[in-house]
Amino acid sequence: MNGLKTPGVNADNPEASPRPLRILFVTTQWSETDEAKSAPFVGREIESLRAHGLDVDVFTYTGGWSFFAYLRAIRQLHARLRQAPYDVVHARFGQCGLVGRAQRKVPVVITYGGSDVQGVLTASMSMRLKIWTLRSVSWVLSLLADEVIVVSRHLGEKLPRRYYHVIPSGIDFTVFRPIDRQQARIQLALPPDKPLVLFVGNPDNEQKRFSLAERAFERAAASIDAELVVLTGQPSARVPLFMNACDVLLLTSFQEGSPNVVKEALACNLPVVSVNVGDVRERIGAIEGCVLCESSAPEVLADALLTVLKHPRRLASRELIRDLDGTVLAEKVIDVYRRALAKHGRPA
Repeated sequence: MNGLKTPGVNADNPEASPRPLRILFVTTQWSETDEAKSAPFVGREIESLRAHGLDVDVFTYTGGWSFFAYLRAIRQLHARLRQAPYDVVHARFGQCGLVGRAQRKVPVVITYGGSDVQGVLTASMSMRLKIWTLRSVSWVLSLLADEVIVVSRHLGEKLPRRYYHVIPSGIDFTVFRPIDRQQARIQLALPPDKPLVLFVGNPDNEQKRFSLAERAFERAAASIDAELVVLTGQPSARVPLFMNACDVLLLTSFQEGSPNVVKEALACNLPVVSVNVGDVRERIGAIEGCVLCESSAPEVLADALLTVLKHPRRLASRELIRDLDGTVLAEKVIDVYRRALAKHGRPA
């Protein structure tokens, strides 16, 4: 599919064909120059849009919970819009929508990813207030945006807007692919023969419920000699190695939007045992070899792990999730851009 062309002429060559559609991608999660802002799924989406011929610039800012940081980001956004003729502002997360919608000239598309809509698990009263503020701002902005994207349907159902687009984050199938298990274990210095259970995430993140994963694994390990592998703080390029080295992915999160780790595991043909969170049911519910647990009781998760570990095998899941290819999903995002432009009377 060719990239969208915006009406009018190319400023460098008035006789040339219309220039590619120009997008200003607003995010706090990814930067082309700052490795600390390195959410890979955001970078993949941007590169997929560029591969379709769109001219995508990235505006990254650090907002946190600072009112003045957001004022500064809004001023910087206005400066960017004065410098170049952008056609669409795409805000990747609810709080980024606050920055993107602080102008009325350019159509705004907001993608909601999870915690911006449903909050996060926290015991801190001050943090609860901040999360409530984020959710409230996201709720209002969904009514002010030209178009809204959610990464899973259950997020859209929490918004007041009745019409939205469900487009999950895509997978790079050239990166997440099956490789030889023993070779992966050798590269990672993991035991060559022992069953391995993979947990992905920061154990200190309450939302991931690592303590639940530990309890479930310990129960399973009483019946089978296995090892729990915790993947955190590793370069994204090494993630496929871990997925190919292990025998099952265990997901115990309290809440998720559309967990990328599940989709990445399926692209590597790795079985998944998960609590019923986010859109996991949609991803693994019909895939033989995966287990969706309706209960988050440790004994239920342990039984599911044993079901997989006692009959270890690789799945045939990769071909079942081809609709999650980043290039396919980029076409859906481009269609959303078309709709946003049409609302401003601009054909695409």
